[in-house]
Amino acid sequence: MKVIWSDLAAIELQDTADYLLAEYGAYQQDLFLSEIDHLAQLLAANPFMGKAEPLLDGLPHLFRSIVVTHVNKLIYTISNDTIEIVDFWDTRRNPQTLVGRLS
Repeated sequence: MKVIWSDLAAIELQDTADYLLAEYGAYQQDLFLSEIDHLAQLLAANPFMGKAEPLLDGLPHLFRSIVVTHVNKLIYTISNDTIEIVDFWDTRRNPQTLVGRLS
């Protein structure tokens, strides 16, 4: 399956990567981005590996999530032969913000 990133998810990922670079350096940023690439490859081969995201129950689409770090999740949907990563979510935020962003 093909994995694509929404604009929102790409911006959130870039913001996180920029933060890691500023606070921890290029090595930690590279490790983090390598892990994201690895997860995207796994997701392409196993689209149902993420669980249904309970915060987004009741919305028109079935959203799934994969925990990336203890404070980040990939939120995605599956349609035909495409996986769209719709958000790169910081779990420390108010959960209602996620619902509002994806409604």
